Amino acid sequence: MKEYIEFELINTPEEINYKPKTQRWAVQTKEDYTQLGIIKWRNGWRKYAFYPYSETLFEEDCLRFIAKFIEDKTTIHKKGKKNDSTLGKRIG
Repeated sequence: MKEYIEFELINTPEEINYKPKTQRWAVQTKEDYTQLGIIKWRNGWRKYAFYPYSETLFEEDCLRFIAKFIEDKTTIHKKGKKNDSTLGKRIG
């Protein structure tokens, strides 16, 4: 689903006193940047999770693509590489 969905890091470190402990990504379509949801840290689960927006639908390949992204980012975070230099870059 790499051809349809992308992830964009949405942290804004330019803001005064903004020091996030975790990162956030917008999940959007590549065609017209329609927002599908957000990936952010879920404290209770100690991992990143996907928060889809209402009225969005996904098929199994899209969900696998999103799940793989979440797994990769959770692994990076747990290894202590929280800032993986993808700020402002679209991934996917």
